Amino acid sequence: QRDVALHRLDQRVAAHDMLVSKLDRKVSELVGAMRGLSDETQAQLRRAEAADARLFSFRHQLEEELRQKCQELAGGQQELQSKCRVLSALGEDTQKRLNQSVKRLEAVAQEQALQGEQVGQALAGLQDRMEAVEVAQHAGVEALAPMVPEASQRGQHEEEQSERFMHIELRLSEVAHSVDRLAREAHGDNGWNARLEEHEVRLLGLRSKLDSQDDHYSSFDSRVRQQWEAKFENLRQLAQDSTIRALLHSEQLEALAGRIQSMDEVAGCGAMRPPPLSADPGLQCLPELQLLCGVDHDSGHAADRAPPSQLPLVVNLPGGIDRDGAETDDFESQIMQHVKTVVLQLRAMVPKVVEHDRSIQELRGCLADREALPRDALVDQPPRQLADQDFAGLRADVEALRKQLQDGKAENGSDSEDIKKLSERVLVTEEWLSEHKAVLAHFRHQLDKLLSMLVPDRVVPNNCTAVNGELVAAQAGIAALGEEAAPCAVQPRPPAGDELTSLFQRVDESETECARLQQQLKDRIFTMDRLLEKVAGEVLGHPGRTPVGRGAVPLEAEVREDAAANRPVEEDVEHNEREGWF
Repeated sequence: QRDVALHRLDQRVAAHDMLVSKLDRKVSELVGAMRGLSDETQAQLRRAEAADARLFSFRHQLEEELRQKCQELAGGQQELQSKCRVLSALGEDTQKRLNQSVKRLEAVAQEQALQGEQVGQALAGLQDRMEAVEVAQHAGVEALAPMVPEASQRGQHEEEQSERFMHIELRLSEVAHSVDRLAREAHGDNGWNARLEEHEVRLLGLRSKLDSQDDHYSSFDSRVRQQWEAKFENLRQLAQDSTIRALLHSEQLEALAGRIQSMDEVAGCGAMRPPPLSADPGLQCLPELQLLCGVDHDSGHAADRAPPSQLPLVVNLPGGIDRDGAETDDFESQIMQHVKTVVLQLRAMVPKVVEHDRSIQELRGCLADREALPRDALVDQPPRQLADQDFAGLRADVEALRKQLQDGKAENGSDSEDIKKLSERVLVTEEWLSEHKAVLAHFRHQLDKLLSMLVPDRVVPNNCTAVNGELVAAQAGIAALGEEAAPCAVQPRPPAGDELTSLFQRVDESETECARLQQQLKDRIFTMDRLLEKVAGEVLGHPGRTPVGRGAVPLEAEVREDAAANRPVEEDVEHNEREGWF
């Protein structure tokens, strides 16, 4: 049993060894698998890190590209917005121009409609008149037989008048061309309106320039007030201190002068003393000895006796007096030297004190004037005042020139109106002549028929200068018929020879007047351009031009010369108005 147990134990041990070997093999396999898995895991980690790096770089690159594209899109959007604004502005401008052109076309269409209505009314009136004329002609054919010679003469006269009217038409067409040319020059690109607009633009530029100068002057005044008021206060304080010091110096000078005068008096009294009686010092000091001893100089007796203690002083008195005299002389010489130096210093100081007082007085006057002026008036500095005066003068000159130009335009407009009236009168005269020509031609035809019916064998000449003798008996009846038919017929006008002559004269004078006015307007415009260029040069300060304050006098002289040159034009216009031309 023990062997069996051992055998079983051996088997179990062998089985256990086998299991252990299997377990070791499995463990080694597991270790190898774990190593492979760890290597694979590390490789996956490296791949993940590389993928993360690539993803980060791709993300960064994508963000940069998106940022650049967004910036480009923003720039493009701004450009598109600017282009859209420009296009919208251009569209608005074109729309405004189109609206203006549409308004002009509507106005022209309305004018044409009105003209069409007027033409229709005129045609209706002409038709009515033609009907009336036809009725009058049919009614008065038989009454106009005695008017054949007069009709022939009138035919010749009408031919002459037609030639004259053709000449008048040519002259009027020339005048109309000249008026159209003037209108084109006035309303063209370089016409009067364009020049006036250009002058207004220049005036706006000048006004803005002057406004900027006003702002500059106001800022300068405020800056001066801020910076210089404290300095003026300091100067005022210094002036007060200097005046106080000057008063003290003057008092000291007066005291020194009094002392010098007293010293001069003392020196003069010392010089006027009598010479000594003898060379003995005792005799020289006799008055002092008498004073010290109590002797009355007038009575000659001793009032009191000197005490014994004063006897040494009396003995040593001459030496002390000599020492005092020497010290006094030294002191006087020192004082005189000091006084001389003080006098020299005072003489050198006097001009400075006078100059200082004068500057103080000037500063006080300036401060008083500045305090007396209001705050608003301080802004207008002298250059500003000069500039304002010059600009006011120049503005008045420009306004006068503009008024003269408007007067010239009004005169030219009155001349054009007169020419239109004259042309209307000529057209009315032409219509009247054409009507009379038609009536006379019809009368001539009817008279030819009547004569051919009355005298068939006789040939009637074309001009109808004579009437057959057989119609003499019928003239009275025909005249009566003509008198009866006269109210129905068109009333003839008297011969227009004198009227045509005066009309020719007026046309000639109107042409000359138009030419003269045109030349004067051109001269005025040229003068105004030159004056405005000079104004711009003087105000804006171009190089090589005169300044504003100096160029005002020649400009006023030129304006006066221009006004004097334009006076004959005004006188001619007034004369023409008095004569009844306009």
